[in-house]
Amino acid sequence: MLGFDVREPADEAIRLLQKKEKTMALTRRRERYSATYTSETIDNGGRIKIETASPEVLAAIHDFLRFQIRDHETGDPLTIPN
Repeated sequence: MLGFDVREPADEAIRLLQKKEKTMALTRRRERYSATYTSETIDNGGRIKIETASPEVLAAIHDFLRFQIRDHETGDPLTIPN
């Protein structure tokens, strides 16, 4: 979770969001070759399957997806179904 006071100027909040996103992107970039991405078309759109044997890469991907869900306010669940 990002920590900033809502009373801070908007540019500070944006800076913190960009810093968080950049950190996640660097982790994904550093480890990009240890994950495979497969896409497929399904009836109602598409699906991307991401596979990795690296717990660090998996955590970075999950963190990034949770960040995107929050940032874009999609309403999707933040937990991974079993």
